[in-house]
Amino acid sequence: MRVIHFFDYKSPYAYLVQADARALETECGAELVLLPYTLSDAEFASPSPDAMATDRDAPARRRRARYVLRDCKREATRRGLPLVPPPAPVDSADAHVAFLYARRQGDPRAFHDALFDRFWRRSLDLGDLDVLCQLLSSVGLDAAGFPSFLEGAGRAEYARLEEWAHEAGVFGVPSFLVGNELFYGMERIPHVREALEKL
Repeated sequence: MRVIHFFDYKSPYAYLVQADARALETECGAELVLLPYTLSDAEFASPSPDAMATDRDAPARRRRARYVLRDCKREATRRGLPLVPPPAPVDSADAHVAFLYARRQGDPRAFHDALFDRFWRRSLDLGDLDVLCQLLSSVGLDAAGFPSFLEGAGRAEYARLEEWAHEAGVFGVPSFLVGNELFYGMERIPHVREALEKL
């Protein structure tokens, strides 16, 4: 049984669901396959004052952004996890290519877990090449080839994965693919478990 789990390091919901996703392996005997999926900045940005004046949907988007932050902080507190949001939208694409680089060297879990933890403690810049190289090294991986991978084969590999994710119906994170069935949102974990039981 295999579960493909799509994540984005800048998504608080993807961060909060990691323990539940890992439990699918230990409790359901599933193989958990981690794949990055980069959300657009627009999904996290609160509308600007100009947009508030001209866009009739902007106030609702701002209320949604405030709610998401409160909701995630509540859930983080319930789970005993740190959650300090970045002050502005961030680009996680380079960090996702770094995950693919770590995967080429073996099990990327140590890198994956360390990046999620440090980013949501606000002690890591997702877009800083030196920081990503240091993190790769800190978990025992060879970071020397990452810069060239990032600018070449890594970008191409990530583009292929993104295209495949779109074909599978992925539009956000956290998402879980069991066979041909897609489940979106951290609250869908029970549905993922049910799908696994039917396999």
